[in-house]
Amino acid sequence: KATEFYNEVDPTIPGEIPNDTGGLTPLSESERSYKFEGYLVYQLLNDQVTYDPKDLGNPDKARLIAQFDEKNGVTQIINHTWNDNLATWDDVEMVNGKNEGVKHVLRISADAFGGGSAELINYKTYYFTILAYAHNEYRKFEYTNVPSPNYTQQKPYLPGRLNVRTYTAIPHKPV
Repeated sequence: KATEFYNEVDPTIPGEIPNDTGGLTPLSESERSYKFEGYLVYQLLNDQVTYDPKDLGNPDKARLIAQFDEKNGVTQIINHTWNDNLATWDDVEMVNGKNEGVKHVLRISADAFGGGSAELINYKTYYFTILAYAHNEYRKFEYTNVPSPNYTQQKPYLPGRLNVRTYTAIPHKPV
């Protein structure tokens, strides 16, 4: 059962795709839609870290501390991008989910940038971001020798872009 209700038709997914008999098979609106799949929770080095994938993918700036995804059988999601320099496909693992269900509460008890000590420091400001992501695999990706459209899903992972912000937390001893 879905816990979030993001569902958006991707206009780049065709309404019909070629089938094995030489005809066309129509795709439903559901097959052409990205659906909410989960959240990635990052601790950020500071408030200057952006939501750019280059920052979130840089362990000197951002560290993935939690991942939650729908309990629906979708686990590892890989995007495929054509590399002109190597004339081949680059496969990038975007998420490797646990398929345990979405949680909306997270207790953070360690500093991912703590170095020798992972203990949180009282009254120090920590920075976090939560990135929702969606999934669509209307047709499993098939490798080709050229970057031509073969009517298979090259990018099943789609990160959120309008719902991302930096959150701060300052631990302290309770009174």
